[in-house]
This record gives sequence, structure tokens and C-alpha cells, in this order.
Amino acid sequence: MLVSGSSRSNSQSRRVTDELARRIENRQVETSTVDLFETPISTVLDDIHTEGSGEGEIVANITSEAESADGFVIVTPEWGGMATPAVKAMFAVTTGYAHKPGLIVSVSASLNGSYPVSDLRMSSYKNTKIVYIPDHLVLRNVASLYGDAESSESKYINERTDFSIDALIAYAAAMAPIRDEEFLYQEKYGFGM
Repeated sequence: MLVSGSSRSNSQSRRVTDELARRIENRQVETSTVDLFETPISTVLDDIHTEGSGEGEIVANITSEAESADGFVIVTPEWGGMATPAVKAMFAVTTGYAHKPGLIVSVSASLNGSYPVSDLRMSSYKNTKIVYIPDHLVLRNVASLYGDAESSESKYINERTDFSIDALIAYAAAMAPIRDEEFLYQEKYGFGM
């Protein structure tokens, strides 16, 4: 499952998400995409409990997608040195990530972009129990990437992207048997410490 974490239409995050989905599908792996612009998650968490708000259905749909996924690609622009509020709200109200690998992809229009990686590694795994792989991507000057250009930067990012995708797929296959262990899903330890 790929997540485009921008709350803007026609975003670079969505363009990158689509490119990553294409590359994953070229490896004969099925994908699904959640676009947090098209499927907004309220940052007012009480709304998910209000009947008729629409938020409950959005949360249920994303949770269903996450539960059926074997791994995740989280694409987020950097907002004030953090992952977007939409990505953080998604992790706060949806489930289905436990004991599955995740690849963080941070995008920036300039030379920034590294902070969402540490932000997500620090704050999004505790209760979701997503397992971020050691690799991640920081895509700086993103508008110039994944095009026809053959600059040395573009060539490096293309090769590094393929490496990261292959690593995520390998982790997803290796971790599948772990999710069969019933003791991991005890209600008693449903939340991180």
C-alpha cells in the first residue's frame, strides 16, 4: 500500500507515489494507493466517532487497505520539519500496519526533506507497530527527478529507488511468517510502551 501524504492537489508527492507504484508493479507486485488529498483524514480526532461525519468510513477504508497489505510506502512532503498532519492523523486513527515493513519517502522542492524520516521513525511506530526498514529515500529538488533527464543525480536516485523497493519487497516476504504468530496480537499489549 502506497500513501501519498500531501494535502495538495497535483502534488509532487502524488507524482512520486505513482512512479513508485509503477516500479513496484513492474516487479509483479500488486499495489494500492491511498491519496490523503483525495481521502482526507480529519486532524480533529473526535470526528471519527461522530455518526454521519464521513470520517468513520474513510478510516474504515484505509484500515481495510492496510490490513490487506504486506508492506507500505509512506510518501510525505516536509511540513515545517515534520511529516504532514495528514500522515500523522492517518497513523493516529487507522490500523492494520502491525508487523509489516514500511519504506519512508520524504520529498522536498528544495534541498530540505530529511526531517520527516526521523519524525515518522520516532512518532508513528509505537502503537501502529509498523516496522520501518533501515533504508529510506529523501528526494530533494523533487520536480527534477524521475523524468527523462540523465543527470548524475537523477541516475543515482533511480538506482537508489530501485534498491529501496527491492529491499521493501524482500522485507515483506521475510516478515510474512512473523504475522502468523498469534502471541503478537494479544490485547494485553496492544499499545507500545
